[in-house]
Amino acid sequence: MNFTKHFSEEEFLTSQTAIKYKINNFWLDSIHRDNAIILCNSYLEIIRKNLEVPLILTSAYRTEKINSLINGNPRSRHLSGEAVDMICPLLTCDELSNFIINLVKTNKLNKFDQIILKKNYIHFGIRIKEGNRGQILDENYLLIETL
Repeated sequence: MNFTKHFSEEEFLTSQTAIKYKINNFWLDSIHRDNAIILCNSYLEIIRKNLEVPLILTSAYRTEKINSLINGNPRSRHLSGEAVDMICPLLTCDELSNFIINLVKTNKLNKFDQIILKKNYIHFGIRIKEGNRGQILDENYLLIETL
């Protein structure tokens, strides 16, 4: 099922770790799926539409077991469907994050919670209930900027 024109439920549930360990990576709560739909409609689709080139989700929803296997943060927004790791094959991670930041600064995209700049991807997360902080962090989780 497609959440939006460019993002599917299957993308959110696909996990190389789940495949490797033969673990089911399916929504543990319907609110997690609802969160992923909000993330897609209110953020990812807008980024993709303005970027005009594909975004690839390298990690999205995770069960606690999968998160534990990859040594993920126990409070990760991936667990609630509120975060993705992504790349754009035509842009560096810095270019992609700067593009997203510019969308926020020009009021084309709502403020997100966090972008974490990793070497080979960016982590993009939102906080639906708590409100977004607009933080940009480096790979060591040090604050670079707050929008």
